[in-house]
Amino acid sequence: LIEANPALIPALQKERSGDVILNRCIAPKSGDVIPFHVMNVDGLSTPEDVTELLANHPDLKLLETVNVETVSVNDLFAQMHAVPVFVNMEILRSIDFTKYRPLVLILEMIPYSKKLPVGQKNPEILAFLQEKGYVEYAFTGINSIFIDAAQVK
Repeated sequence: LIEANPALIPALQKERSGDVILNRCIAPKSGDVIPFHVMNVDGLSTPEDVTELLANHPDLKLLETVNVETVSVNDLFAQMHAVPVFVNMEILRSIDFTKYRPLVLILEMIPYSKKLPVGQKNPEILAFLQEKGYVEYAFTGINSIFIDAAQVK
């Protein structure tokens, strides 16, 4: 497991004692140390600039900013000596799909909102994954589940 928020790691260690848990942030390049913004809503913590998010949503709070080492998706896959069956990440463009083909990708497809933003799926992600040979299997209202079409056959 890769978890950038160090405050979440003890609970992960307790619940998933058989897993290796790394306090890292997925990024295009490994080995950098970057600021990671921990929000009061776990799913919104990010290395990205949170200024606009905070300005548009007064209920959100920045709890702290911590420095986290980065790891690239391709370096992570190489260290694992295998491609995981499930991957949940937003940094699609950095994956070498000719070398690593996860069977399933689960991606957040809608922007943050207090109301469900119906019909606002990210068209760039849809087009990119179709180009890479993935099909959308299901949509949960927040996440889309994509499957490698070649492996399903």
